[in-house]
Amino acid sequence: MSILSTSASSNEFNWDHRNLWVSAMVPFVIILILSGSMNFIVDPFGLYGTGIFPPVTFSQYEHKLRLLREYIPRPSALIIGSSRVECLNPNLVEEITGRRCFNWANPLAKTELFYAELRIALEELNAPVDLVIVGVEPDVFHPQAEAPPQALTIYDYMRFISDKPAYESVRDKIARLISIEQTGSSLR
Repeated sequence: MSILSTSASSNEFNWDHRNLWVSAMVPFVIILILSGSMNFIVDPFGLYGTGIFPPVTFSQYEHKLRLLREYIPRPSALIIGSSRVECLNPNLVEEITGRRCFNWANPLAKTELFYAELRIALEELNAPVDLVIVGVEPDVFHPQAEAPPQALTIYDYMRFISDKPAYESVRDKIARLISIEQTGSSLR
């Protein structure tokens, strides 16, 4: 008889332990779902394209891409490079060469980004580019240099950058959706 009562009380203990675990996990899961939903709707970094609220962060990469898309007629000369060539005046290039010019320099730009920008201009925007002025510095060619993380959040850049996939795994998307950084920005 004592064996039966011991096993019964053991099962009760396990059941209570599971109830405690479930009662702790349910609010946690609800908070994660609410946080992810809020982050998707508010979209503080402009990653999901909901467009209900303006993004709270400024991306120069996205801004310059938007400016180039609105630049009509399309340029036939591009200035690409890191922030060191942002000061090059495209009007001076136009004056010297007679070609319409756009300065597409971005902070921390590396060779992969130059390649992506050129492909976007030629293939996506059908710009008649026949002159490219590239701002070159030693850091651009460093073998460990990676594409800037700001550019990797923009699909147009990401699909042309060789070492990064043009998609994210579902796990990565969910992790980013419920991140503390994004939730904090959504609440602001």
